[in-house]
Amino acid sequence: MATLNEWLAHPQGSQALREAIGTDADGNPRGTLSDPERCAVEGNFPISTLATFPGTGFDHVVVDELTRRFEPA
Repeated sequence: MATLNEWLAHPQGSQALREAIGTDADGNPRGTLSDPERCAVEGNFPISTLATFPGTGFDHVVVDELTRRFEPA
């Protein structure tokens, strides 16, 4: 249930999320991360909720992979 802001505030989480979303040909982030205003609006939403929004750059498969990667042992 971690929010987009929480993921972005965590060094490894931010890097993993940015890698999952990817960049365009110019190296700019895609999806939600491409628009600071959109990030501000969506920042308090859990990424699992954002996965249902169009154009975020990630889906439930990516969210599942990310959460498994950062689950406590």
